[in-house]
Amino acid sequence: MILCADDFGSAADVDQCIVTLAEQRKISAVAIQAALLNGSTAALNQLRQQPTLDLGLQFVLTAPARPDSVSPSDSLCAQGCFLPPGKLLERCLRQRVSVPEVRNQLAAQYQSFVTHCGRPPDFLASHLHVHQFPRIREGLLELAAHVRQSQRLYIRHAYEPLPVILLRSVAPLACWWLGLFGRALRRRLKALNIPTNSGFGGLSDPGRWPEYRLFLRQFIQFARRPNSLVVVHPGLQEPWRIAEFDALLHMNLAMNQPVRFTYASS
Repeated sequence: MILCADDFGSAADVDQCIVTLAEQRKISAVAIQAALLNGSTAALNQLRQQPTLDLGLQFVLTAPARPDSVSPSDSLCAQGCFLPPGKLLERCLRQRVSVPEVRNQLAAQYQSFVTHCGRPPDFLASHLHVHQFPRIREGLLELAAHVRQSQRLYIRHAYEPLPVILLRSVAPLACWWLGLFGRALRRRLKALNIPTNSGFGGLSDPGRWPEYRLFLRQFIQFARRPNSLVVVHPGLQEPWRIAEFDALLHMNLAMNQPVRFTYASS
């Protein structure tokens, strides 16, 4: 099981929680929002000292973030800011997002990751999983085709089969909806022989944060296949992030220790 903490770089409290979990070996991967890394240097250096972590790039393509390395475009932005997720999806479905513009923005964030981390990312993902949207995934795959000529990486997807979603019984409707886009990306990744995770868990209803310990046990119970992925979102501000951090700190993972991505199993 890969246990990945998302959103590093989004806030100082999130960064510190992720460092704490990494030092206690409660996680085996971290998704870094390179577009938002200002002020995260010390925490990032602590992460880089952990030999048991995959460090990946979590693209940010939605509001309230702003592109700072590439000029804003009409297809990805409005008034200099990235679009809200719903508006971005609408434009993607209407084929009104420029694939070259997507590729250029992703490439800029990729280069920002390399600059800050001193090495390429181990995997690619995105905030709110928008890299799975049509048009966005085409730009992503174009970037991946280029960078994979000189490095090895995997790309995350958020697909789980419907029977698993129903048996797990955690936010089933949201998991099914997100999995529609995840399935399409997974199909493309398999066709292109690009390594990817074999299962996905971690999506829950933030409003039900008091139940998160139960949710986390469910996610881990169903992460049985090699390279099964569970994503977490720790922090110290929002109640749901606090609940995730607390559950991870107190969860006994001795019988299911998180591990890095294994290419022989992809």
